[in-house]
Amino acid sequence: MSSVIAWIIPSWTEYGPAKNLLNQDALPVAWEDHALASPEDPIKYYYCTGTVKDHDVYLVNAEKERYVHRAAEIMAEELKAQGKNISVYIIGGLDYLANYTPGHLNIGDCVISTPIFDEEIEAYYQNIMESIPEESRKNAKNLLDAVSSLLYNQQGYTIGNRTCYAHALYDQSQADIESRMCVISGLPFITVVGLCKVDLDQLELASTASAQTVMKIIEQMEKLE
Repeated sequence: MSSVIAWIIPSWTEYGPAKNLLNQDALPVAWEDHALASPEDPIKYYYCTGTVKDHDVYLVNAEKERYVHRAAEIMAEELKAQGKNISVYIIGGLDYLANYTPGHLNIGDCVISTPIFDEEIEAYYQNIMESIPEESRKNAKNLLDAVSSLLYNQQGYTIGNRTCYAHALYDQSQADIESRMCVISGLPFITVVGLCKVDLDQLELASTASAQTVMKIIEQMEKLE
C-alpha cells in the first residue's frame, strides 16, 4: 500500500503553483468543515491528489494560516474513513525576508524548519525517539534524511531567470521539538516557506520555490510506514 503524505498550504496564492507541480489537471474537490461555520455556510478545504515516487500526496488549501491545524484534522478524519493513514505532514507557505537575518537569503529562497548541522540532526533524531509514537519514528527519520540529502546536494532551482535555494534554519521563536511535530497523532512534520519582500513583491516566485522544494523532499523520501 502506498504511503500518504499530507501537504497543507494556507492560501490560494500558494495553491496554484503547488497544484501545477503535483497534478495540474486535477479537478477541484473539497472537504467541508461545519464545526467552524454555520451548517448553511461551511468552510471548504479544496484539495487535489497526486503520486510522487511511491507516495500518495494530498495537497490541501487551508485558505488561512489559522485553519492549518483544522484542515489537518479534517483530512485525517476523511482519509481514515477511507482506510488510509497519514504518515507525514508537510506545511508549505510564505514568509518575509525581514523575519530572518539578512545576508545569504534572497527572494524566492526557502527556509526549512529543521536543524542545519549534523550534531543537531542527531540530537533531533534522539528527541524524536522520545517525543512521538514508536510507529512514527521511522517516518520522522526518513523525512529528515530526505531534507538532509536535498541540502547536502543542493543545486538550486531555476525559476524564470532566477536560481532559488533551500536553507535549513531554526526558527528561534519556536526552537522546541514540539513546534516541529504535528498536533495530529504526534506525526512528524516540517514547514517549508518561500521568502518574499515585506511589500509582497514576487509572491509567485516565492510560492513556486516553496512548492519545488516540497516536491524534491517528497521525491527523496524512502517508503513510509
